[in-house]
Amino acid sequence: MKKQFSHFVKKSAVQLAIKYGKGGFDKRDSNGRTLLMAASIEGHEDIVTMLLDNGANPNKEDNNGDTPLIFATLNGNCNVVELLIQAGAYPDKANKKDTTPLMFSITHDHENIAGLLLNLDVNNNRYGHENWTPLMYATYRLSEYIIKKLLQYDSYVNAQNIYGQTAYMLAKKGISHPFIQQGNSLVIIQLLEQYMGKRDAPPLVYFRAK
Repeated sequence: MKKQFSHFVKKSAVQLAIKYGKGGFDKRDSNGRTLLMAASIEGHEDIVTMLLDNGANPNKEDNNGDTPLIFATLNGNCNVVELLIQAGAYPDKANKKDTTPLMFSITHDHENIAGLLLNLDVNNNRYGHENWTPLMYATYRLSEYIIKKLLQYDSYVNAQNIYGQTAYMLAKKGISHPFIQQGNSLVIIQLLEQYMGKRDAPPLVYFRAK
């Protein structure tokens, strides 16, 4: 994804767009992506700051519904994530596959960003693509730190995806996987077992911030 952007993320080009474009920096390419999205995926803090200071929209979506915040989350640059949120980016805004910045931070192992988003009180129990929850993603990634954080924020252990799997079932399945460290799976299973049956799964929640 980064290679798609690198050819036009140049500070001088952004400066020209701001000087002559009257908001032209918010224009989209054929994929619906803006300069702010490009700078976010590349982790260019100075360009992100320049664009935001000149009115770039932090909540624009590309053709897939991905926002600058989602791209910054994929990159893993916590400073860019903070810049976007301070500029008004919706921290809970999902793309067209119902995947939120929190979910992307978990699937890409960016624990610092996941912690930042959880501290902003994002919906840690929302159902995403195929009804996967953040806790399911964290279990699949064997991220003990994020699982502990999610349980601290009252994540539901008994929620099921469209295949009828819970986070606990995914952890148990990992035990038999030849490429997964069984020690990690055992620790995670023990963590989840402490909350089994204590919290009922919520109804399906689909949230699309405007």
